Amino acid sequence: MMLILGGGQGSRRCPAAAPLDRARVGVTGITMPTITFKVTPAEARELRARARAERATLSAYVRSKALPEAVTSPRKLVLKRHPVSGLLYNAAPGPMVSQAQIDAALADFP
Repeated sequence: MMLILGGGQGSRRCPAAAPLDRARVGVTGITMPTITFKVTPAEARELRARARAERATLSAYVRSKALPEAVTSPRKLVLKRHPVSGLLYNAAPGPMVSQAQIDAALADFP
């Protein structure tokens, strides 16, 4: 099969693209261990529904439930400009450091 690119005098002929190699579909190049476990069809439906409700992939949902502390994503910066100084600061809600970290840092000062 040949494809004709363009039209008119400047048209070129090139061979058609090779058919999709089904063995390579879905290969990302990222090597990660795979863990497989068995669930009933009802449990599979429930897991997928819960993952969809949280707008997560099934893998991400299961990881977040099995490893809740280990899989915390870094907080996003919310940069705002200070009205007086004009400097940018992080306005994300919540403390960036714990009170214990602040106390430890200040303990060295007299």
